[in-house]
Amino acid sequence: MIMMNDQMKSIISCFNINEIPNYSSPILLDLVNPVFIKVDDFILMRKKNEKVKELDLKSIYSTFFDKTGYEASDSHIHMIDYIDEFRFGHFEGLRFFLQLTQQWGKKLRESFIDNKFHVVLSYDKKDCNLRFYKLRDDESPWIDIESLNSYEEEAILVEII
Repeated sequence: MIMMNDQMKSIISCFNINEIPNYSSPILLDLVNPVFIKVDDFILMRKKNEKVKELDLKSIYSTFFDKTGYEASDSHIHMIDYIDEFRFGHFEGLRFFLQLTQQWGKKLRESFIDNKFHVVLSYDKKDCNLRFYKLRDDESPWIDIESLNSYEEEAILVEII
């Protein structure tokens, strides 16, 4: 299920998100097929050959207060870090990130069938952020999907896995 605020609805009504452009950049292809791993009770994203470090739970809880906050921070990427890969700028980047949202959701669903996730895309006309986190019974979600329109500074889309 996908939920979004009115700003995102307005933006994506301008183009067909199902039309998949051919991205041949190895940098972008790595984003399409990330490595998701389970470490303790966390689902994290790593680069293909990146070593997994032992997590310092004390530091995580003192900085992020819960597992959900840490996952949302650890898993996020910014379009602006990859903008040189998009010939037509931010709008093309947003379109790619919308498709990436679906790809990440599919991979998380297939890889961790016993878990539920939010894959969150935000766009503020300068940058896109894409992140995910696992839903936990004992923690609040990172974003309140019932009040997406209260996020007035950015367009928000949440895929619920």
